[in-house]
Amino acid sequence: GVAAAASAPAAAAGGGTAGEVISARVLSHERDVVYRGAITVAVPDVPAAVSRVEAQASAAGGLVFAENIDAQQGHPKRGTATVTVGVPPASFGPTLDAVAHLGRQVSRTRSAEDVTAQVVDVDSRVASQQATVARMRALLAKATTVGQVVAVESELSRREADLESLQAQLKALRDTTDLATIEITLVPPTAKPAVLVRAKDSHLGFLDGLRSGWDAFLAILLVAATVLGALVPFVVTLALLGVPGFLVWRARRSTRSAT
Repeated sequence: GVAAAASAPAAAAGGGTAGEVISARVLSHERDVVYRGAITVAVPDVPAAVSRVEAQASAAGGLVFAENIDAQQGHPKRGTATVTVGVPPASFGPTLDAVAHLGRQVSRTRSAEDVTAQVVDVDSRVASQQATVARMRALLAKATTVGQVVAVESELSRREADLESLQAQLKALRDTTDLATIEITLVPPTAKPAVLVRAKDSHLGFLDGLRSGWDAFLAILLVAATVLGALVPFVVTLALLGVPGFLVWRARRSTRSAT
């Protein structure tokens, strides 16, 4: 993979440019590819299948990144498990096939992402930053005053922090290309197919439609009751204010009629 650029610091220190480092890396015809896969398999014995997955990853020269087993009470062989493994890219396809043979394959996905340009870019930036740090250390050794020492040390600390950040990025990229990641889900044979689960979650059918309609009708009634409850205080207040006024008006009218 990226080991071809190991001599980049020396090239940079000797006057070589980042362009020369990049050209040498690309012309090597090596590619840095991130492989990812996911597979779901129905197996009769989930814990036993987990053990076999671990053994397969180890035999392929890989390792287990994460493992989560959800055992079903009273049925130790059932439940579900999710195991994430990393294997060398050359073992990516064979490992998927080996896991599929543990039982009945339910689903499988795989992808490959070429990150060569990213690796080359970060690799060359690491080389340039290493050369810069080396120059700053040489300047620090030649500093003769306290002011010069403080200024150079401050700049050196900043450059070293940038270098560590770039080295961490490069390591992360190398880790993702050195091992292909496979997420393995193990389920019992009685698990419902994903298609049925999606259909259930989509709430289709006459009964689901009737239930949705009834819920909507109840929601409308609730809104109407809320509005009516909000209007009651105003209606009562207007009624209380209106009755005395009406009585006064009738009394005055009766007095005028009598005169």
